Amino acid sequence: SIVVLPFRNLSGDTEQDFFSDGVTEDIITALSQIEAIYVVARSASFAQKGRAVESSEAAIELGVRYALEGSVRMAGNRMRLTTQLVNANTAEHVWAERFDRELTDIFDVQDEITGEVVSALQIKLTEGEMLRARRKQTSDLAAWADMAKGVDRLRRFTREDNEAAREFFERAVGRDPKFASAWSMLGWTHLVDARLAYTASADLSLEQGAALLQKALELDENDADSASILGAIRLMQRQFEEAEEMMKQAKAEHPELPPAGVLMGSLYARANNSLAARAAYERAVRDEPGDPEPYVVFGENAIRQRRFTDAALLFDQAIEVCE
Repeated sequence: SIVVLPFRNLSGDTEQDFFSDGVTEDIITALSQIEAIYVVARSASFAQKGRAVESSEAAIELGVRYALEGSVRMAGNRMRLTTQLVNANTAEHVWAERFDRELTDIFDVQDEITGEVVSALQIKLTEGEMLRARRKQTSDLAAWADMAKGVDRLRRFTREDNEAAREFFERAVGRDPKFASAWSMLGWTHLVDARLAYTASADLSLEQGAALLQKALELDENDADSASILGAIRLMQRQFEEAEEMMKQAKAEHPELPPAGVLMGSLYARANNSLAARAAYERAVRDEPGDPEPYVVFGENAIRQRRFTDAALLFDQAIEVCE
C-alpha cells in the first residue's frame, strides 16, 4: 500500500506546478494498474500538497505502508527530478534516485520510477500489468503539458477555470487527436457545466459530454476514467441501465477507482438499496478522505429521500473537507 505524494516544484515559478502535478498523476495512474499494490486515490494524495509533515507521517495518516515523494526542477529544456520511497513504519529510505534529463525524456523517467518502485517492493508483474503500467496515451510533450494544465484548472471547479480547462484540452487533442484521456477530460468539462449550472442547457452539455466520452472510449476502450465519467453523465440523464453498465466497466478495469464507487452508491440509493448505498459511501469516504464528492452525492440522495437533517450534515462535511 502506497501514497504518491505531490512532487514539489522547485523551479521557483508556481506557473510550473502543472508539470510536477502531471508527473505525480501519471505515476499514480501507472502504479494503480498493478493488482498487488493499493494506491491512495489522487484526491487524498493531493490533499497533502503544501502540508509541512514528514512523508512517513502522511502515509501513516492515510493508512498505508509506503510513501513516494519527489521534486522537480526545470531549467530551459532540462529537468532534475529526484524521488525517494519511504517505509512509513520505520522511516527508512527504501530507494532513492536523481534523474538529470531532457524534458522530452519525462515519459521514460516516469516508467523508470514506476519500475524501481515495483522492484523495491519486490513485486513480480504479469506481462499484462507491465504493458498497462507502461501504457502512455501520447508521446507528444506539448499535448501532455496542455493536458496537465487543463487538469489543474478543471479541478478548481469555477466557471472560469472550467472554460480555461476546456481550451487546454481542445489544444491537447488538436496536437494529438489520438490522446484518449484528453478527449475524456474535455467531456468532463461539459459534465461540470451541467452539474454546476454553468450552462443555459444542461441537456445539451450532457449530450456534448457523452459524445466526447464515447470518442475517448473508441480510442481506448479500457480507460476506466472515461467509463466512469460517461456513467456519471448517463446517471444525470436518468439512463440508469447504461449508467450502471459504465460504472461496472470502470470498476472492472480499475477496482479501486473512487468516482465509480461513489456513483454506484448513488445508483444503489436510487434503487432503495440502502445497505449497498451505505457500504459504497463508507468506502468512498475511506478511500478519498480529502474529496468532498462522496458527501455531496450522498447528501443529494438524502434530499431525494427527504432525510433533510442527514443531508445538511453531509453537506457540512463536504464544506469542512474543502476548507
